Amino acid sequence: MSVAIEFFILLLLVLIPILTIFIDLVILENNVREISLTEITQELFLFITLLIYWYGAWKKEQIRGFLVLVAGFFTTLFIRELDVFFDTISHGFWIYVAITIAVTSIFYAYFFAKGTNLKSFFNFLDTKTYFLLLLGMIILMIFSRIFGSGNLLWSYLLPEEYLFLVKTALQEGLELLGYSFILYGSVLLKYKDYNLFAYYTVRI
Repeated sequence: MSVAIEFFILLLLVLIPILTIFIDLVILENNVREISLTEITQELFLFITLLIYWYGAWKKEQIRGFLVLVAGFFTTLFIRELDVFFDTISHGFWIYVAITIAVTSIFYAYFFAKGTNLKSFFNFLDTKTYFLLLLGMIILMIFSRIFGSGNLLWSYLLPEEYLFLVKTALQEGLELLGYSFILYGSVLLKYKDYNLFAYYTVRI
């Protein structure tokens, strides 16, 4: 992939959260609620990501255990993003679904895919996918929470009536940015002879 193409892809990834937040706030006027374009885009990106790893686990026996663990992790994140729907069954019900998926993935990787976990993980550290996933996870789990914190930053700058809206827009936008990098890194996945999208064969 040329430097120019990757530049424009990364530029697009940065612009997507800005565009969805703008549409939610200005055009749809829904204030980035639980069901919003930003949230739906997050879930779509995450769903495509977990499909990539489940597909890889199905196709590549030699790295199956590792890919099952990664797929299971992203599936639990996806379940967490759908908590509003699981709450219609019972409040906090998503936790039981997420725990079931996590335990099942770990159980399978340990008992049925031994020998395809630790070594595969260390080899994975040498890929561009790892770097992009790491960056995405830092944005998703750390930066979005700290920078979007109303109590830490924005309560000193904004009136009370705007605080929740700004906090939500910032956090959800940054979460989408994190998911964008995670999806892009997953699309670039090239692990030995496993490459879901043959065109992208970039390695660090």
